[in-house]
Amino acid sequence: ITGRATYNNLDRIKEELAYAEEIFKKLGATVINTEYRSIEESAFYIEKFL
Repeated sequence: ITGRATYNNLDRIKEELAYAEEIFKKLGATVINTEYRSIEESAFYIEKFL
């Protein structure tokens, strides 16, 4: 990913998400979805994986 970030461009956002997923996969990182969780619920899941 290069250049200035333009977050009003859906294609750019999708490109960055795909890039991030690629990095997380290479690192073997655990990814949790926090979209519909409170901060407390997210913290619970993070602690669970530590």
